[in-house]
Amino acid sequence: QHKIRIIQPYIQNIKEFEDVLEDALKRNVSVEIISTRKRDQPIYKSLLNADLFKRLLDAGAKVYEEPYKFLHMKAISVDDKYFSIGSFNQDNTSFY
Repeated sequence: QHKIRIIQPYIQNIKEFEDVLEDALKRNVSVEIISTRKRDQPIYKSLLNADLFKRLLDAGAKVYEEPYKFLHMKAISVDDKYFSIGSFNQDNTSFY
């Protein structure tokens, strides 16, 4: 209802996931994504957060990145009431 915060080192553009977040932004839900600039997986090394999150940034999401250290934490919180902490990456390779 109020706030979604996502912490992920590997985020890939997945339309259905972006649709849910964009719908939340349209309802004035604050969406924050915390990611990393430094990545250890070859597929992600050339990707920039500005490119990965363009659609969500244009919709009003806030994106923060750790510029120097590798961020490996995976977490999501919703309205500071519901939390998930684990090792699941938000990318296509983790869904299979």
